[in-house]
Amino acid sequence: IPLPPEVSPSFFETKLVAGECAQGFLTSKFIPSSKKIETFVPQDCTRAVLASTLARFRNLRLGSQLDEDGFAILMEDGGLKEQMPDYVARWKEAKEEVENMRQGERSALMSSALSEFALIRAQLVREVKVRLSKAIVDVYPHLKVARILKSSLTSTEEQMTDRPELLQELHARYPSLANAERRIIEGGKIAYIDSESYKRIKARLLDKQDILLESEKLSSKELKGLMDIILKDGSDEGLLAKIYRILAWNPVDRRSYVYHRVSDQQFLATLTEVVSQKPKLMPFLKEMVRSVIYPWVSQKLENLTQKVIEKIEAMYVQGSEDQARIHSDAKAQTEMTRRLSEFKRIVENLFTTDSEAVCLTINKLRRKRYGYGAFTTFEVIGHWESVVDPCIQYTLFPLNLTESDKAGIQENSLFLPRPKASIAAAFKLSVEDSVRHIQFIGNKILLIVDTPSFVNIWLSDRSRIANGRPTKQLPRLERRYHFAISEQRRLFAIVYTDLQGHPWLQLQSFDETLSSLQGRGSPVDVSQWYQDGPPNVTHVCFAGGPEEICLMEKSGRARIYSFVSQGFRAAILQVPPEIGIHSIHSAIDNSSMILVEKDPIHGHQFRVYHWNSFGQLPQGFSLAPPDGLFLHSATAFGVTSIVQKSNVALVALLPNRNTMRCLNVQIKTKNTSYSFKSKDERNIKVLETTVHNSLIDCYSDVWARFPVVSAIKRETITTCFGESPSLTFICHHDSHLLSSYFKQMIREFEETTKKPTEGLLNSIKVSAAVTEQIDWCNHGARKFKSGEWFVELLCLIPIHIAVAQFNGFVPLKDGVLDPIQEQRLLGATVDQIITSISLGWYESIFSSYMATKPVKVISSMGEQSVGKSFALNHVVDSSFAGSALRTTEGVWLSVCPTKDTLVVALDFEGVHSIERSPQEDMLLVLFNTAISNMVLFRNNFAISRDVANMFTSFQASTALLDPAANPNLFKSLLTIIIKDVVEGDKKEIVKEFSSKFSQIVCDEQEANFITVLHDSQLSVIPWPVIQSRSFYTLFGRVRALLLRQPPTHATAGEFLLTLKTLMAKLKAQDWGAIDQNLARHRVSLVNAVLPSAIASGYAELVPEPEELRNLDNQGLIPWGDDTRGITFCLARSPIDRAAPLANLVKTWKEEAARYSTEDLSNYLEDLVSRRLSRIQDWVKCSVSRFPAENPEIRSLKSTMEDYEEQLRAGILLCLIGCSSCHLPCLLPRGHDPARHDCQTSHQCVGSCEYVDQHFEDEIVPCGLLAGHAGRHLCDPISHSCGEPCKFSGYKGCQHSCAGVPGHPVGDGHVCSANRHQCNEPCSLRNVIVMSNDGNKLTYTCPKSCSAAHDEKHDVHVCGDNLACPIKCELCNRLCTMGDHLHGLDDSELHLCHQKHDCPHLCEAPGICRIETEPKSIETTFVGAHETFQFTKYTQIANRLRCVIPIEPGHLGHIGAHSHSTAPEVFHFCDAECKNCGYICHLPLNHPQAEHDTKHGSMQNTSWAIEGDASAVIEIQGRKYAARDAGTPHICSSVCSQIGRHAHIDYCRSPDGSCQGNESLHIKERMLPNSHRPKDWISHKLFWERTGFKDPYSREEQAEFARCDVQCSGKEHEATLSAPERPSFCTLPIFHPPQPLDWAGAGNGYVSADGHAFSCVNPSTMHQAFHVIFVLDRSSSMGGRDRQPLANTPSASTITANNNNRFGAVLSALLGFWLSRWSNNATRRDAYSVIVFNSTSQVVLANDFVSSPEVLLSQVASIRPNGGTHFDGALKMAQTTMENHWATDRAPVVIFLSDGECQVSDPVIHDICNRAVALGKALSFHAVSFGDNQWSQPLRKMVTIAEQIAKNAPRDPLTQVPQCGYTDAIDTIRLAETFLQISRSLHKPKASLIYSSAS
Repeated sequence: IPLPPEVSPSFFETKLVAGECAQGFLTSKFIPSSKKIETFVPQDCTRAVLASTLARFRNLRLGSQLDEDGFAILMEDGGLKEQMPDYVARWKEAKEEVENMRQGERSALMSSALSEFALIRAQLVREVKVRLSKAIVDVYPHLKVARILKSSLTSTEEQMTDRPELLQELHARYPSLANAERRIIEGGKIAYIDSESYKRIKARLLDKQDILLESEKLSSKELKGLMDIILKDGSDEGLLAKIYRILAWNPVDRRSYVYHRVSDQQFLATLTEVVSQKPKLMPFLKEMVRSVIYPWVSQKLENLTQKVIEKIEAMYVQGSEDQARIHSDAKAQTEMTRRLSEFKRIVENLFTTDSEAVCLTINKLRRKRYGYGAFTTFEVIGHWESVVDPCIQYTLFPLNLTESDKAGIQENSLFLPRPKASIAAAFKLSVEDSVRHIQFIGNKILLIVDTPSFVNIWLSDRSRIANGRPTKQLPRLERRYHFAISEQRRLFAIVYTDLQGHPWLQLQSFDETLSSLQGRGSPVDVSQWYQDGPPNVTHVCFAGGPEEICLMEKSGRARIYSFVSQGFRAAILQVPPEIGIHSIHSAIDNSSMILVEKDPIHGHQFRVYHWNSFGQLPQGFSLAPPDGLFLHSATAFGVTSIVQKSNVALVALLPNRNTMRCLNVQIKTKNTSYSFKSKDERNIKVLETTVHNSLIDCYSDVWARFPVVSAIKRETITTCFGESPSLTFICHHDSHLLSSYFKQMIREFEETTKKPTEGLLNSIKVSAAVTEQIDWCNHGARKFKSGEWFVELLCLIPIHIAVAQFNGFVPLKDGVLDPIQEQRLLGATVDQIITSISLGWYESIFSSYMATKPVKVISSMGEQSVGKSFALNHVVDSSFAGSALRTTEGVWLSVCPTKDTLVVALDFEGVHSIERSPQEDMLLVLFNTAISNMVLFRNNFAISRDVANMFTSFQASTALLDPAANPNLFKSLLTIIIKDVVEGDKKEIVKEFSSKFSQIVCDEQEANFITVLHDSQLSVIPWPVIQSRSFYTLFGRVRALLLRQPPTHATAGEFLLTLKTLMAKLKAQDWGAIDQNLARHRVSLVNAVLPSAIASGYAELVPEPEELRNLDNQGLIPWGDDTRGITFCLARSPIDRAAPLANLVKTWKEEAARYSTEDLSNYLEDLVSRRLSRIQDWVKCSVSRFPAENPEIRSLKSTMEDYEEQLRAGILLCLIGCSSCHLPCLLPRGHDPARHDCQTSHQCVGSCEYVDQHFEDEIVPCGLLAGHAGRHLCDPISHSCGEPCKFSGYKGCQHSCAGVPGHPVGDGHVCSANRHQCNEPCSLRNVIVMSNDGNKLTYTCPKSCSAAHDEKHDVHVCGDNLACPIKCELCNRLCTMGDHLHGLDDSELHLCHQKHDCPHLCEAPGICRIETEPKSIETTFVGAHETFQFTKYTQIANRLRCVIPIEPGHLGHIGAHSHSTAPEVFHFCDAECKNCGYICHLPLNHPQAEHDTKHGSMQNTSWAIEGDASAVIEIQGRKYAARDAGTPHICSSVCSQIGRHAHIDYCRSPDGSCQGNESLHIKERMLPNSHRPKDWISHKLFWERTGFKDPYSREEQAEFARCDVQCSGKEHEATLSAPERPSFCTLPIFHPPQPLDWAGAGNGYVSADGHAFSCVNPSTMHQAFHVIFVLDRSSSMGGRDRQPLANTPSASTITANNNNRFGAVLSALLGFWLSRWSNNATRRDAYSVIVFNSTSQVVLANDFVSSPEVLLSQVASIRPNGGTHFDGALKMAQTTMENHWATDRAPVVIFLSDGECQVSDPVIHDICNRAVALGKALSFHAVSFGDNQWSQPLRKMVTIAEQIAKNAPRDPLTQVPQCGYTDAIDTIRLAETFLQISRSLHKPKASLIYSSAS
């Protein structure tokens, strides 16, 4: 590409990019001019912005996606209304026309629809009456439809013909109509006849029913009279008396109770039956029906018909409206689209004024937010095309090292790496710009670019280089710039020379995130230090001091300037003139300067100048680079470090060779070494020893560290053959000294250690032998069984099983912590975690080799370095490593097998270590106490006697896993071993220890850890000092205690699963019952194996068959049958079942279709039954320890039933005739009906029966198809007629006539088939059936009729006429009804007549099951200050499925749905913690007053923080702002993390009168929901309001009830050698302020704000200060929103002139002065007061004798007026500080203002740097009295002052000066606030508040 003239070829030279820790290079290329398309998505685009945007473009295109609404916005709000009003008016007219067309079309369609309905309405009334009449007759069968209609239809309706399709069509159109009709009929109560006359007749008939049954005994006259009495309300007592006598009947009035017991249906049905038996009653009852029943029916029918018709009409009208709307909208939309396209073209043509200009394309335009006027905003989506100017594209290539290279350099600094270059980012610059410098700064890039007018400096991410505005911009103005950068110190120096040649220096600093540059003072003109004229500075770099810079001149002179002391060092370096300077660099470790020399002869050379000896060696230390590097062609150099900052390297760029060279440089400095020697050190005689005695002495070391004879001995070895143990040393010559040396070593060991050996050591035969003399085959070695020997070996090796880190419990896999594995388990379930855990070599011991042995667990725990591992080794013969140093981390496991038991030993790391958090200790304790049978807790009681603190972790663990819900856990004996107790102290120590435990139990009550975690089992053993004989004998007592403990783990296999499950639950923080997890995991294992087990009989087949085993003890499951090798199919598809079923059939007989299919079916069924029996035995023994009512076990049972159903379905045979012969089909039932196959050759295997027509002894096979009827024929043509059968088209035909040749054909030719089947399709067609998932399906039988064609039959039935082929409505089995065609009746049900599981959920109140395993989700927290990953814990409440079975033949069960069949069904309480969403785990309607749960992530909360929106609270190293979500925290731990605290809740008192001992009203508005008033409430009241039990211990609750204010004394702060020791206020949380002389303070003190402390008052230990008050007296300080404190002695003096903001300042100052005056008889502080507006004035200076009243009198008369000038006030403060500087007083500036002014950074830098230069850093405090929006300048002052004070040289006698900013929201007392003396220290108050409150 040809370059334009303004582009120099030098632009394209490769540039070196070097940082202090990173390296790379920069390439460039020319990019010519091009077109660019950019997406246009402005946010919050107002009308004005939208109009101005459109006006900027001279070309406009409207995209096809711009809809009508978008176009309307363009016309109305885009400025087109003003530019083209005629077109806008035409557009509105077009829209109105389309809208009118839409409305007209809709009205016409609706009118037509209503007319149509009016035509059919009368017919609909008739059809509805017919339909309802049938419904009434269904209820009352004795009534007649015709009779009902006759009395109900009008004459017009009677003349109409039936049109039932009319209603059917409406039902199809409106599916909800059927339900509506049903509800109307049900609401009509047709089953209840509410006619009054009918009720009376019914009552009398029921009363006289016994008489009517004997009516044949009455005469006609008597009967008529009786019926008149009943039917016509007659009254003839004489007649009734006569009838009673005739029938000998005693009258009893039964109407009252019989009437309501007999329904109307039953009554009329019974009445009909009575009439049929008593014909004489017929006329009377007919009359009753005619006169009473039918009139009621007619009225009821009329009412119901009216309601149904109204419903139909409403649906018809609604449906018609919907259709009309859809049709009219579509037609209008089409027309609108056409017109919109026309108007788009018009607008585009009007806006296209310059085809070469930038073109804007609008694709979408929508209203984003509605408002009034200019507040309406829009969203524009589109793009524009523009021409891009030519540019230079730069590409950055950082160099990266592989991990192996990094490791190699760390091991050897001279390692030669192979870096690789990768593209990091590309950026573009104008052709007029050039890159001056580019450098890596941390993970950012510093880029300095020269432009024609400016020097631009960018500090950005690597992916956004030179994006946006520069970080800093410097004017060119003929200045010559040089820059120095220090990444380590975060400093950036600018050196430039002005037009007069004067050099100026300015220091800047990078912020902590390396994203911005901040000024560190004004530019300094250093020409005054150059008496010989302005220097010509050519190179600069930072020097060794904190803020020092080296200036190298062209002459070779170098000087170091200090920004701290604001002067040059005395030393000057003069580089000899013969040394040409290419560049200078500061070493990474700030030790020296590296000068790159331009040597025309030898190429580039290097010289090193140490900063400490600067100027002493002009030649420096010369470094000649190795030959062959070709450095003479290098163009750029840089100093960097490789991997480690100690690996300093010089990097050179050789562009002409496309190479970068790296030289390793080792810079050494002089250090002074010190050694220490004891005064009492004496010469110690060294025993003479040989070199190799250590090979023998190591035995003694092993005996000392590990047991020789343990209390519990391993009994793995049951058989041993050979001699006693022997030890043979192989030497070059026979050494007779070995044996004696070994015996001497044993003797010394026994004497010094007092350890019992029982003669085992002396029984070892020690000998020596020469290699050549050894007979390796017959050496007499002992012999063992290999399995026992391997187990013995493995049990000697402990395995690491878990660690506690990051406040979590982490199980290990095979003893290794794998970060990749941990990453995979993020968010895993308990089952998944269990599967991932492996115990290495112990896995097979527990699960197989010793799986049946019971297990006892003994564990060791305690403080660090108290001999836990040592003691455990001597109890159970283990080999845990231990020493004086802390070596145990996490949990280690070992096993000691004995004859009857497996003793598992667990060795735990020490509690209360600095490496472990309290939560990690708690998890380790919980694991220990849950799984162990005995816990040995060792402690050094002589040193640590704080028992309560020692067992904090134990007590904290009581609130997690519930022992009541885990009956097999928490059964351990807590054995306290008090070490190093002398004999005389035993009783007293045990007594003291026991009393302290009693106090713990008394304090914690039922929640004490001894009862909860150890089942109230405790033993205290005082242990003697080591090297005493009794030290080792006590291990036998521990053994006895362990043996007395009952085993809680019945088998090793059971223990293994329990151990893994417990570890997984702790990792997942699942605090539910472990049995639930055990059952779930066991069921998951069974389910995983079940398909293979049922199909093949094996657990798995690949890589080799694995037998089924008991999952608890790994015992084999016997076959007990001959199904080994038989494979069943569990597939549901008949296609997949075909091949396996064929293989099964072949195991019975080849070509089985030729034999009895009944025998075949029985054989297959027997195989299935035997396989299922074996599988059921395996399942039963694997889950036998879990109750049958367990939901997981019930689920497994259901799964087994499903598999059984699939298995049995897989052996069902089709048995329909084969498509190719007459044998039955042996394909699976339900296969493709197009082809049936018997799986034979289809040929008959019989012999021709016409033997006389064949040669003698000739056996001729039958030539007919298999399964044929009649005689066997080899050839039908040879032995019979052979003509085609006249029924050959029918199924079953043999096709050839069976008659003799030449037979008469009167009846035609007929084959030998017994019958020919009818070919008509089966009548079972189009049957609507319900599937088991509730869907409607249509079924049609695919088979043809099997009846004989010549037999008369009205219904066609296929060969399955004895079975229904339709599936059960509740499962996949077939219906068991024998009638093949019963499905034709719509009312028939299709059921398999087996028991079924109910598919519904439990409907009882409460919660069936709580998933105790928290749903841990690895998620991201995004807050105002931090973004980090955390694990979110939530809980799920489940409603379980109903377990009540559905009995055979029914669609449902009787009664409510329930998840249990127990008499008392358990349900959890449904109360939910409003903060975390966890459910109460107590029973429903529990008697406890408080709910209880384990609590999870506080997902429903957000932070509320005292202060403004910028307030921050820090919890465990994380920063949170107001409204940040509280999800990373857990309800039951966040309070412990905060410490003493108060909670925040919404105020419950409308008038704010909520003060009390437990609450305090917050007057300020606070986020979130700042509009709602809030209260501080105590921890106790907070939990009372939640309704849940407080999850914190009693000790913590008592701590939280106290005031959270701390003493501000520096002695409480953390130091390098000691942790923080805060001193808290001793009063309750919301106590009133106490007076300074409060007697209750005792030896402590009361702070100025009324808090009581038990420590020394820090105000008595402060240093002296020169306090300079800088007071704003501008006009804005005259505001009256802040006023002086009222009711104070000097209030009148202040308010006389200043009852305003300025007066409030004076009031605060007076309070400060009074506080200092009252606390000191003689004031050590000096005060200066400066007031300022546009100008500044010193009111008083360096006053340290005046009283507060005198001080006030000097400033009280000043009044606010004028403007504001911060810079002038700060300069005056600097002058005052300099003029009155005293080395014994620290400078303090208190700047009080309303902030309504800006400040220059250099000014505040100057005063702070000047204080540092004078000897003490400045303590700067700013107080704002105005609106918070003006506080930014004041905050900036404090930020700069803090940074300078932090970096200033430290005075070892004083602390770092404090700086701070204060919002004076009200008139406050500032006494001691700024200096933090004599006032309490208030922690930032914050709390999580329920954020979803309404």
